[in-house]
Amino acid sequence: MKVTKRKGVSKVYSTSDLKKREDSLAKSDLVKKTCNCGRVVERVKRDAEWVICWECVARACPPPIVKVKEVKVDDGFITGWRWMKQFVHRDGRVFEKGIENEKLKNTLDPTPPKEKKKRLSRFEREEKEKLKQEKLAKKYKKKQEVLKKKEKKLAKNIKPNKFWEAS
Repeated sequence: MKVTKRKGVSKVYSTSDLKKREDSLAKSDLVKKTCNCGRVVERVKRDAEWVICWECVARACPPPIVKVKEVKVDDGFITGWRWMKQFVHRDGRVFEKGIENEKLKNTLDPTPPKEKKKRLSRFEREEKEKLKQEKLAKKYKKKQEVLKKKEKKLAKNIKPNKFWEAS
């Protein structure tokens, strides 16, 4: 980022803008200038009063906000417990469609969590897809055979029109 000042108006040019304009500018018009920290900045217009290097800009900007992933604490409720007809918490509380039923407290066994489905490997998914495609192909061929038989049957039943034969 470079700041140039011409006739009382300040303009900010990015390094990429200056690289694009470098062709149109004369080589003698670009010089090296130093930042307040002492770092040398190249390709600066001669009429720029001062420059800021990338390190000074980085120091002036606030650090990026890092989101800390919250660790989920197991509270005894399983996914979708509010929509279950009946859910029994491990401490004995009974919920019916998400609403606690005080009368049934400590009368039922806790609801066991459902096991997650095993994710298929790439090979297994491809095999499953192949079998599905083969099944659909067989079904399609069978349908085509039935349609051909129906067409032949209809062709036999249709008698040629005598009107067309006479002419």
